[in-house]
Amino acid sequence: MPRTMLRALLLLLWIGIEPVFGQSASPAEIPAQEFGRLPQVAGMAISPDGTKIAEALNTPEFSVVAIVDLESAKMVYGARTQKDQVLRGVDWIDSDLARYTFSTTIPSDRAAAAGYYFTGARRQLEYFRTGTADLKTRKQVLLMDREADSWADTNLSYVLAPIEGDPGFGRMISRTSPDAGAKLAVFRVNLRSGSASVTATATPKTRAIELDPSGKIVASIDTLDEKANIWALYAHGEGPRRKIAEGQSLTGLGPALFGLAADGRLITSNAYDDEALEGDTDKLIAVDLKTGEKSVFFEIPGFDVDGVIMDPHTHLIIGARYTDAFTERQHFFDSTLVSYYEAIQDFFADGEARLIDWSRDRARFIVYGRTSELSAGNYYLFEPADRKLTRITSDYPDLPEAAISPVQSIKFKARDGVRIPGYLTVPRGREAKNLPLILLVHGGPHSRDVWQYDFWSQFLASRGYAVLQPNFRGSSGFGRKWESAGKGQWGGLMQTDAEDGVAALIKAGMVDGSRVCIMGASYGGYAALAGITLTPDRYACAVSVNGVSDLELMLRRTKENSGGNSSVYDFWRGSMGDPSTALEKLRAASPVHLAQAVKAPVLVVYSTEDSVVPAEQPKAMINALKAANKNVQTVVLKGDDHWFSTWDGRTQFLVEIDRFLKEKMPPG
Repeated sequence: MPRTMLRALLLLLWIGIEPVFGQSASPAEIPAQEFGRLPQVAGMAISPDGTKIAEALNTPEFSVVAIVDLESAKMVYGARTQKDQVLRGVDWIDSDLARYTFSTTIPSDRAAAAGYYFTGARRQLEYFRTGTADLKTRKQVLLMDREADSWADTNLSYVLAPIEGDPGFGRMISRTSPDAGAKLAVFRVNLRSGSASVTATATPKTRAIELDPSGKIVASIDTLDEKANIWALYAHGEGPRRKIAEGQSLTGLGPALFGLAADGRLITSNAYDDEALEGDTDKLIAVDLKTGEKSVFFEIPGFDVDGVIMDPHTHLIIGARYTDAFTERQHFFDSTLVSYYEAIQDFFADGEARLIDWSRDRARFIVYGRTSELSAGNYYLFEPADRKLTRITSDYPDLPEAAISPVQSIKFKARDGVRIPGYLTVPRGREAKNLPLILLVHGGPHSRDVWQYDFWSQFLASRGYAVLQPNFRGSSGFGRKWESAGKGQWGGLMQTDAEDGVAALIKAGMVDGSRVCIMGASYGGYAALAGITLTPDRYACAVSVNGVSDLELMLRRTKENSGGNSSVYDFWRGSMGDPSTALEKLRAASPVHLAQAVKAPVLVVYSTEDSVVPAEQPKAMINALKAANKNVQTVVLKGDDHWFSTWDGRTQFLVEIDRFLKEKMPPG
């Protein structure tokens, strides 16, 4: 795209005259690419002085870092990322220096770090990196790019900046080398050249470091015993560091270090801290770094706390995030921010909204919100002094509201009487009666679905299908007992909870029991394969995307690649089951061994750049189905990753699903 066209496009997007790619169509004929397009905005932030907005924008061909002057509504800076770089977000360091984050997927045989050697299946590595866009010099710089050993850290996205008394420099955390005995270290990074030098190092056993706003280490977590999964929390200050807590966890990881509160206490979680384990839900815990005393900092009854909200200017924690039965909510500890958060809710009475970023004087805020369940989401500029809300742009500018179907929060009874929460999308304008159904199982499996725009379910609804998204036991967000109930239940309780939702809808007359297709990606891809092998009479078809098919092999590869004492292996062994004690159960729940039972047609989709589920997993299932003479079709998403990060991949995926469903289970 020529630079003049790029500037024109970005300006049109900014002032709200949103261009249409392709021909217009009625809601029933919205093409797959409009549902499959990436969100137009991957991130948005306002400059500290409140005069400019930085945007991470997606186009069909590439991503763009764009900076717009608010007064003139003109783009003052624009730069493309490289083709293999997926833009993940943008923010500000100071009012003339923006920061952007991107990821790149690299096969293990091309990884720069000498320490990354894998046995078994070919693996992919996802690297997250940070760059700066300088409005003064008009240059882009990749931070820590000259330190070859920094590639030993696949997540160089954290930057603490600006640092008071050290203008032009920030702090990043990485390993000192790719070797097994490497240490975590704090790097002083030149924000305009990208070069860096070590200012402090930890021990070889240190797994996490927390910095204060000046860039000094205030806390760290070590793994004391990998086999016994014992961790320790240390406070740093004058003199040697002091151990202030010790515990044991499933993975050997200690509590997450979220940052510092305004009173100087360290904010952690109780997720991996047995001593702080009071009640069932994940909550924020405050730790006094002088005494080690712990107290509950924030909790929300009935739901897990997802994380914290950090002030972009002080680098201190000023709020918390949690997801209730519907969607993500914010809770602020600052009374001014509480009043502003409450004020914007008046504009979104039938939807939801949250504060994304704000200027240093809090005169201007970026808000993300949906006006109703039939909205895909918009970005706004909020000026609290005048209670003025101005729409900036939309995530999906070419998708008319008339194409979006309503989503209901529901609960249904599982076979043991437990009520399972979930979401039901009904095709717009259709009565919820005798509809064809897609059982869409989320990934994770220890994650959850939320009440928000979902491109996959909305596309299916636009084609005439009802969509059920259950938060089965094993899902996160509803407390520890709920999540733990799914451990070791691949093909078991997690599967039956989802299937019981189908039975409930059939019993209510909302769904035609002869027209049910099960779909999902990642764990959901596994669930789709498990559905058509463990309960083959239930489904008319199945679609598995980047799905696990052989639990034993997946665990073996994880052990080979990460180590038998690693936290990664411990996590997946806890989720799937321990091969040393439950090998037969793992094999019995692995669809690759059950291909002969399949009765319905299957579509297996996988991405070539998947860094989570090796391609050998879906390929093994394809081979098993072919060997059993089953009706299987294959789609390969070339260049896409585990998360549908490319426009082409998403669109191809939806087009193929549309074709498959019309052929195997037409909506009628």
